Amino acid sequence: MYYPMRCVRSQAFKLIQNLHYRMPFPVDQDLYLAPAFQDILNRTHQGRPLPWFTSLDTYYHRPPWQLYDLRHDPQEQHNVAGKKRYAKTLATLQARLRAWQVATQDPWRCGAGAVLEDMGAFKQHPACLPLYNGL
Repeated sequence: MYYPMRCVRSQAFKLIQNLHYRMPFPVDQDLYLAPAFQDILNRTHQGRPLPWFTSLDTYYHRPPWQLYDLRHDPQEQHNVAGKKRYAKTLATLQARLRAWQVATQDPWRCGAGAVLEDMGAFKQHPACLPLYNGL
């Protein structure tokens, strides 16, 4: 059930970073067997409308960043991370999240596209070294 995410929020906004966003979101057996999830699976397979806020594909495949304006969208249905008018808010929350990751020595602070090297020659000056994996 591994799917690394990080989140930070303010009173008005919530930012989610899906660190391994190219990996499908996992589904546990308990969720899979639940009647509601079975209904979603069956409706999707049959091409019928869903009584849900998002499609099965959107549930499985999440974008790298999700930003929600909680004042106007309390159910978090509309990701505004790519909207120009939210660019400053996005940058501010990303910086706050990054600062928290550094302060807590989060092992995912380099993201999915790099690995933190903090031993040997990098002991005094830790660095995020690229994996060249397209992330």
